[in-house]
Amino acid sequence: MVTVTEGFRLRLLARGLPPEKVVTITNGAAIESFTPGPRDNAVRTELGLAGKFVVGYIGAHGISQGLELVLQAAQRLRDDADIVFLLVGEGARKRALLELREKLRLNNVIMLPAQAHQRVREYYCASDVCVVPLRQLALFGTFIPSKMFEIMACAVPVIGAVEGEAREILERSGGARLITPEDDVALADAVRWFKLHPGESRLMGAAGRAFVTAHYDRQVLADRYAGALQALLA
Repeated sequence: MVTVTEGFRLRLLARGLPPEKVVTITNGAAIESFTPGPRDNAVRTELGLAGKFVVGYIGAHGISQGLELVLQAAQRLRDDADIVFLLVGEGARKRALLELREKLRLNNVIMLPAQAHQRVREYYCASDVCVVPLRQLALFGTFIPSKMFEIMACAVPVIGAVEGEAREILERSGGARLITPEDDVALADAVRWFKLHPGESRLMGAAGRAFVTAHYDRQVLADRYAGALQALLA
């Protein structure tokens, strides 16, 4: 059996499965598709974001992400006209998030529908930093959002509001700043830090790209997966 996180593997072992029959192969990124690109790209032109500091979130707007955190941080930063939050995607919480944006009168938050997959890279690259959040529940300690590998592959630094394995990976990457999940004060502080430290931000982006290339290249992982299946069936 192949699991995508070590936490799931340990659960299966606890249920009595033999260790030699359970392997972990995580998600990764297609590094030949998710590559670094200019910040001032077509996305920024289309949205009128030239010269802005863009905080991106591209992905599902569901219950597990707790994106209220991002809107609350945007409220704290609303007086900085240079900072814009860009949320792209759909999900069960999208309508509620749109209503919250209106309630808080957040002119610094742009919310767009899900985009074609081939444009996702452009949205990552248009961001100065991307947020990867999960709610603070024990259940999510074994979750590893695949988007964090794609973001780092694009040499964009990450603000990781996660725990468990995802947090451990981001910490090792050198491409992320970590905060406590659901802490909007910490998220606002992290955004300010990245805005004030563009040099360190670029270095973190480069470190993230190198880390994903070395350890989370999807093609390498796919080859490993095929090898693991052959070994398990032997």
